Amino acid sequence: MTRFETVQRVVWRWWADLQENHNRGGRAQIRRAVSAEDLLLVPQVQRLYRELDLRGGLPTGSLESSFAQVAATATVVATVTVAVAADPPADDAPVPGRPLAELLGPPPGESDSTHALLKPLRFRRLLQADDSDPMILARDLRRAVRLLKPGAGLDVGTLGASLLAWGPKIRTRWAFDYYRGGEFSASPEPHEMERP
Repeated sequence: MTRFETVQRVVWRWWADLQENHNRGGRAQIRRAVSAEDLLLVPQVQRLYRELDLRGGLPTGSLESSFAQVAATATVVATVTVAVAADPPADDAPVPGRPLAELLGPPPGESDSTHALLKPLRFRRLLQADDSDPMILARDLRRAVRLLKPGAGLDVGTLGASLLAWGPKIRTRWAFDYYRGGEFSASPEPHEMERP
């Protein structure tokens, strides 16, 4: 199993646990956060950080920058209310669901973007967002997640893993997904999960 796949499963399990335990206060606190500092003392975010650390899925960098990325990821993933399946996938099973960019793009079979949930210009701005502060990107992604219809079938694990590995390869993957552009290696190599 690749590092990316490991992170997918960690994020999926964390999200499922967040839903299952009916911790509405914790979810609301995570979703309302404006900065990583707002989440320093939130047990659910601390648990996600520890689990990623144990599985080797933390972004590289200082403690502060790693925590900021995990906190930003938590705010986006906590915004998801319904995913494709309630139970996390087994370690050897594929992660169910569809990527966020695909769900935001034009519906299958349509060549133009008239019916896309997120219009191409806004999607381009999302991909070009300044990622020096992960919470800024998270804010924009939370808005995008809120556009999804109930039962859209979002792959929560890939969403979280993509945010933790955000960079040129993930942006390219999302552009392909948005337009359903065919095969492209979605899982970055371990060294590509590191942020500069």
